[in-house]
Amino acid sequence: MKVNKKVLGTLNKCYALAQVEFDGKNYLACAAEKEDPCYLYDYEGNFVEKLWDGPGGVMSLEQYPNQTYPTLLATWKFYSPNNGAESKIVYYLRKNGEWQIHTLCKLPFVHRFGVIERNHQKYLVACTLKSAHAFKDDWTCPGRVWVAKLPEDISIYDEDHQLELTPLISGLTQNHGFFKTEEEDYQIAIVGTKNGIFKVVPPADENSEWTYEQLTTDPASDMLYLDFDQDGQKELMTFAPFHGDTLAVYKLVDGSYQKVWEDERKMPFLHAIYPLELNGKVYGIYGYRKNELELNLLSYDKETNTYVSENLDRNAGPTNALAFKDHDVQKIFVSNRETDEIALYTIEE
Repeated sequence: MKVNKKVLGTLNKCYALAQVEFDGKNYLACAAEKEDPCYLYDYEGNFVEKLWDGPGGVMSLEQYPNQTYPTLLATWKFYSPNNGAESKIVYYLRKNGEWQIHTLCKLPFVHRFGVIERNHQKYLVACTLKSAHAFKDDWTCPGRVWVAKLPEDISIYDEDHQLELTPLISGLTQNHGFFKTEEEDYQIAIVGTKNGIFKVVPPADENSEWTYEQLTTDPASDMLYLDFDQDGQKELMTFAPFHGDTLAVYKLVDGSYQKVWEDERKMPFLHAIYPLELNGKVYGIYGYRKNELELNLLSYDKETNTYVSENLDRNAGPTNALAFKDHDVQKIFVSNRETDEIALYTIEE
């Protein structure tokens, strides 16, 4: 697969990515892991503006839809690898040409989150990597999955009037992986932890409860939940262990997810992961942050009944990726953290 790479700029420890829409135009945002800015680009890769200067620590970034003013949700002050005692979820509201910061909720060690929807009701799923620590690599206080019902207008929240969260799953060590996707006619969240992978399902209506299901007991740092072989059932593409070196695929066999493939290569610090569908074929974008620092595509090959990888880039060190269509052109927006490089890859086939 042929790709054209365009380096958009540099950003110290570039990390979180998001698609942003306002004033009838589409943009791409890249925020920093450390105390650095967030930049905005158009779909061609041209710099548009600096959204904010800091303080950074942005592990997750997502636009909240259908607001009077364009609104971005972000984690705030989670400084990797796991310094997040002061972390919270904030929202940046664009008003009079400026992005104004407001507090949604304080949530120490919040690392990943996402907004999901069911029956026209929006919900927040937020995951804490841990709950507390005495030192950086202290994992004795496990994290949780927190949930909340969201209003149509989140500008009602601020530092003095915060969104109330409810714990759904507790006791999750290294609660790192997060992926949201469609199931039937609603959205769900998939969560990856040292304890295994969990599927989180929002309530069907006001009289229903949140539910969750454990899909695997094997550790997972990140994962995708996609139908790679297109047999009507979704597989799990996983990284393990935490910030690990092993890429694998799990398939639903006799009612439970079992590992059916594992890459022979060891790829230290697997981290970037995102789904891609191209010409009717399903791919998993993945990248790792040590040694060869590659960005690759994983797909299922029907002829050989196995999984194959295609390389897109080397010596880049991707930490996150985001695939999108620019009209009929497939592109991948990537934060190459290890080289401080914000890049746009155009698939030319």
